[in-house]
Amino acid sequence: MARVTGRTLIGSETPPEIAQVHQLIGQVSTAWSEVEGIWYLIFTCLMPGARRDQMDAIFSMSETSRAQRALIKKVAKVLYPPNPRTKAPHRRMKRIGQLISETEKLAGYRNAVIHGRLIEAYEDHTLRKLTPRIAPGSNKEKRNRLAGKDLKSELEKISAEIAELAKDLERFLDTIEQEVEIPTELRRSTRQTRASSSRSHG
Repeated sequence: MARVTGRTLIGSETPPEIAQVHQLIGQVSTAWSEVEGIWYLIFTCLMPGARRDQMDAIFSMSETSRAQRALIKKVAKVLYPPNPRTKAPHRRMKRIGQLISETEKLAGYRNAVIHGRLIEAYEDHTLRKLTPRIAPGSNKEKRNRLAGKDLKSELEKISAEIAELAKDLERFLDTIEQEVEIPTELRRSTRQTRASSSRSHG
C-alpha cells in the first residue's frame, strides 16, 4: 500500500512524470466537455419544433448534468414510445438508456479525477520511489475511487473510455438527425454548434 508524504503536487516544481499526469487530467476534462456538449445536441434533435432560445431555457433549468440527462430521457420517451402492441421499448429509447448508463458510470471517474487532490506517495512498501497519487479525501465514508491506484494508468484508461463514449454519442446523434424531421434552420445551427464544439476541444 502506498504511503503518503503529505505534499500536494499542485504548485510544486513539476518533474516530467507529474507533468504527464497533469496533461492526462486535462485530456479527461476536455473529453468530458465533449461528451456533455453532444448530449446537449441530442436534446436539440429531440425537440425539432422548438426555437433554440426555448431549448436553451428548458435545458438550463436542470442545474446538473445528471438532471439534464434525465430530462433528455423524459423527452425521448415522448418521441420514442413503446410498441403499442408488444409494449416493448423503442430501440432508440434502449440505446439512450445504455448511453446514459455509460455516461453515469464514467461521470463518477471524471469527478474523482477533477475533484481529487494530487499528492506524492511512495510507490510501494520499500519507500524508495515517489509517485503521483490521488489523495483518499477527508470523507472516510466516501473515499476517492482513484486513491492508491496507479494514477497514470487509470487516467489513460478513463480518458480512452470517455473518448469512446463521445464517439458512441456522435454516432447516435447522426442517426437521430437523419430520422427526425429537423427544420433546415435548426439543422444548420446544430451543425455549426458541433463544428464549433469540435474546434474548441481539438
